[in-house]
Amino acid sequence: MKTLKPLILSGLILGCLSIAGCNRYQVTLNERTIHTPPVLFTAYQMADPGLQTCIGQTVSDRGITSPDQLRILNCSDGEIASLEGLQLFSQINTLNLANNTLKDINLLLFMGQLKSLNLAGNPSLDCKDARLLKAQLPGQVIVPKHCE
Repeated sequence: MKTLKPLILSGLILGCLSIAGCNRYQVTLNERTIHTPPVLFTAYQMADPGLQTCIGQTVSDRGITSPDQLRILNCSDGEIASLEGLQLFSQINTLNLANNTLKDINLLLFMGQLKSLNLAGNPSLDCKDARLLKAQLPGQVIVPKHCE
């Protein structure tokens, strides 16, 4: 019996590790599903292809299953010109949009959870909204040089 306990314990540990490592896969035992992975959130459509790509990659990398789970978004150097559709992700609190081609950021004024924002390197950006955001947000806001 003494040699059986370590064997059973090893089997249980190996089983748990196997299930934990297969979080992206459906696991069945005797034709019964014992684990179904969460489904990634895909019910969004951004007007800008660069923003669509950035959000898609972030959703995939972080296993986002609902829009309110997306809180940090880094879309620097994404050739993004429009933020249309981003309002769906209303819980974003940290947003990096540095080095894009943004002109209008009015939509960001209505994202109530936003605390940190990087807009550096957007040479065509309308400075009026950038200054409003800098005054309105409680955290750090980095604006393009021409808006300082």
